[in-house]
Amino acid sequence: LALCVLPLSHSRQLLLFDMCRALDAWAAFDVFATAVTVSHLEFGLFSSFLMHYNNLAQGCRLVKDYLHTECFHMECGLTPGYAFLLAGAVLSYATPKLAFKVCQAAIDTRADSASNPRSGLTRATTEGSSTSDFSDEDD
Repeated sequence: LALCVLPLSHSRQLLLFDMCRALDAWAAFDVFATAVTVSHLEFGLFSSFLMHYNNLAQGCRLVKDYLHTECFHMECGLTPGYAFLLAGAVLSYATPKLAFKVCQAAIDTRADSASNPRSGLTRATTEGSSTSDFSDEDD
């Protein structure tokens, strides 16, 4: 939001833009929602595999033979709030991507107009002296 609202020099816009992209790369809300989805779909199958075909198979066979019960079973149920989690994860993933495209286009437009003053940007002129509508001074 600050990238679009604050009057920043071009170099500071690029720096803030790169910082936002780095933070987006570290955001993990969508990864968490994906992990919850996968655990809901696969934990039962995973626990069955562990009990019947992996290192726990011999111990679980003994539990089943002598105690007449399963060794263990894992399930991950979803609550009604999962729909909000999933929607939030999708928005958490898509919104920054869209915002980055808009910001990148604005930064590119500004860079193009700074390198080519006849690119169509209007500049205010007052009493014969030309002043720019934006500040293009780099720090």
